[in-house]
Amino acid sequence: MVQSGVEAFFDVSLWLPNQGVGQQIGGDGFVKHLARALEAAFPLAAERICVPLASMLRASGISRVLLVSCGVLGHFPLHACPSCADDAVALGEEFDVSYIPSAAVLRSLRARSASPLRTRLLTVSDPMPHPRPLRFAAVQQARITDAARRSGMPVRTVAEYEATREAFETAVRDASHVDFACHGWLDQLQAFDSGIELADGPVTLRHLLDSRLLEGVSLVTLTSCQSAVAAGGPFEDEPVSLATGFLMAGARAILGTLWLVDDLATTLLVARFYRHHLLDGLPPTRSLGLAQSWVRSLTAADTAAELGDPAPSDSLHRQIRPFSHPLYWAPYVLTSG
Repeated sequence: MVQSGVEAFFDVSLWLPNQGVGQQIGGDGFVKHLARALEAAFPLAAERICVPLASMLRASGISRVLLVSCGVLGHFPLHACPSCADDAVALGEEFDVSYIPSAAVLRSLRARSASPLRTRLLTVSDPMPHPRPLRFAAVQQARITDAARRSGMPVRTVAEYEATREAFETAVRDASHVDFACHGWLDQLQAFDSGIELADGPVTLRHLLDSRLLEGVSLVTLTSCQSAVAAGGPFEDEPVSLATGFLMAGARAILGTLWLVDDLATTLLVARFYRHHLLDGLPPTRSLGLAQSWVRSLTAADTAAELGDPAPSDSLHRQIRPFSHPLYWAPYVLTSG
């Protein structure tokens, strides 16, 4: 079925981020449906929103933009839409883009007192047992850990059966950066009962808010599927997602996701994000834009080389770009003030 741009825009914004819809359509069907909707919706969003916005930003000499997107825009990846008429560059590649749920949350973030200086990375990787282990979680943890150590940052890692609630709560108290490569869930009826799954049980938003465990954490990467999708209806004033809940619980910036993500694309993108952030010293917004641009340009040969496999020598593998579609690189969003 061919969708109009308007129909596709509402599909992406209102229906596809919903987990129930994803389960109803089924894995491959969901992916194909989303891919078609993005292809139809992006030209409309670019023409009506992103190209005019980018033009105003250029004219004003502004390089960073904070989007307070709500309602039907709340789940739409505006950062991934073209910022110019030739479709060559995405808004998030040209400008440093982050999202915030409301001006009230922004005021709250900026009113927080300065946290004690911390410099430590905590990675929480593939808690076990779980019926759906994450195939590339160990690679993601190894790449991020390597970037941190090369930058001089101390590291604490917990993985598989050792990724327990006690281990997390002990290690997070002196962490500045926390990477979760694990499953999470969103409770559409009781948003604060949403959370992440660890080896011996869940850690909910309610517990994080009550315990204030994330106070002093500068950055959380929360790349479980749909971690930036809000519970409740699209027209609530301040809908709560895992990402905004972590922000409310004390963290200053959250890298989350808008839909069901590809495991390999996630591993490559997050590893590159931390390389730019920790080794190059770039802010999270710029690091994310560069990482997304890099992932969308990767060839099959590049991907094999990144995983340590012998790079195919034929020209086809040097031409195919497996993650060029926005389906793979666009769902990652930064929520911060």
